[in-house]
Amino acid sequence: MKFCLKWLVLAIATVATVFLLTACTMRTTVTCSPPTIQNTVTDLSINLYLDGTPSMEGFVDKANSQYIRWIDRLQTTLQNDPVGLDGKPHKVRSLNYFRLGSQSGGKTRQPLTEDDYGDAQTNAFYNGQTLRFPLLNVSEIDTAIVPPKEPNGLTVVVTDLYQAKDDIGKVVSKIKTYLTSQNLNYAIGILGIKSEFNGRVYTEGRRNLGDFLYPSNGQGQAPRPFYILCIGQIDEINFYFKELLDGQPGVGETINAVVYSPYRLFEQPFALAPLSSSGLPTALKLEPKQPQPKLQIPGLSTKFGNLVVTLDGAAKIQGLKMVNKSPEFGLVSTANWAPIQYVPELDASNALQVKVIPQSFDRSKKQFVENTQEPLLKETLRLDNWKQSGKTLNFVTQFLPQNIRGNGIYFFQAEVSVKPGVNLFSNQSDKAWWKDWSSDASSNDGSKTHNLAKFMEALQKTAVGVMQQNPPMVGRFCYLVQKG
Repeated sequence: MKFCLKWLVLAIATVATVFLLTACTMRTTVTCSPPTIQNTVTDLSINLYLDGTPSMEGFVDKANSQYIRWIDRLQTTLQNDPVGLDGKPHKVRSLNYFRLGSQSGGKTRQPLTEDDYGDAQTNAFYNGQTLRFPLLNVSEIDTAIVPPKEPNGLTVVVTDLYQAKDDIGKVVSKIKTYLTSQNLNYAIGILGIKSEFNGRVYTEGRRNLGDFLYPSNGQGQAPRPFYILCIGQIDEINFYFKELLDGQPGVGETINAVVYSPYRLFEQPFALAPLSSSGLPTALKLEPKQPQPKLQIPGLSTKFGNLVVTLDGAAKIQGLKMVNKSPEFGLVSTANWAPIQYVPELDASNALQVKVIPQSFDRSKKQFVENTQEPLLKETLRLDNWKQSGKTLNFVTQFLPQNIRGNGIYFFQAEVSVKPGVNLFSNQSDKAWWKDWSSDASSNDGSKTHNLAKFMEALQKTAVGVMQQNPPMVGRFCYLVQKG
């Protein structure tokens, strides 16, 4: 018996699609909305903490040091209203200043005026020789990190990461209160800057290694890192890091940054790119002697038998029309790849997974409904061979038509998420800048930060753990298929 199957496959990227059934004047609507996490910030409240302990004094020994210039630059930048990843501005409601450290009487977060903040460029802010700025023996960074009671907060801490009792684990534990599935938009950003330094480096008595002068002769200047920690919603961190770093000399050398954002990895979710006719010959695997498929870029409406599909945003719609005996075939597809700057980039080849949700058009209900009666239906569509090149994600969409049993119109949603159980940032860890900036317990190298690698690896592990508990969705592709 001779027969012929007619297939029309449309891949739709984040556009609403409206169907009009002409024969029965039936109407239905399906959507292919991108996965989004709403930024809930309206009026931003920023708490800016300056480490006021003696370990920071060496950064102000030289007038106009990198440290002095950066805390001034930081204040000016934080006064700007940020713009979210969605392009919407958010107003800075308040910028509050604090001096961070601990006294013999207990922990303190000393409130500061704007004029007090300017005094952070002087030795008096750190050495404890004035009544206005009493001695703070050691920094307790964890006291500045509080759970996000309101979504409009941004915490910024300027410190050398010299922590009381060298207990950097207390800082990581506090940060974990932000990075949870209840705070999908939250992130932690770390900006490291090397500045001129001449002063005492404190060691908390580790392994009988006493405090020491750096440089060793107590004269001149030598580079020593300090850090700006930002904890809040990824939109604001992304904005301020770009404002601080774009165009700055030394980025990647004396200035480095990383952002851990477990649920927001990309500026925009994956969206299918339009298919070009030049890509068709290598895009399809067809049986020998099968007729070549014809590329179809739909206009505002396309016929599915007696069902007319009205489409919005036709430029983002891929169409493929073929007449054959339903062989399996693969279509080379592309999507946008726009990771958030300073967020460690995923390895696309092994970090992505796909869940296919099939729907059938139910003429009695006049809408598409999820099809759970045909177990093989979700196997009709497979996405694999992920490869990232520049700002493009390449992959192959495999179609297996034999898995559709009956004639009809079908709607497939392919939800792309991060695969659990993978160390997503392993390819960055081995070459991470913070490994070169870190020293161990026996070192008296003032150009490095004690336990920095341990701190950063703990943050990375926290971010990966959160992602594995609730893998973030990074894209959604939709396909319309007609059989018969």
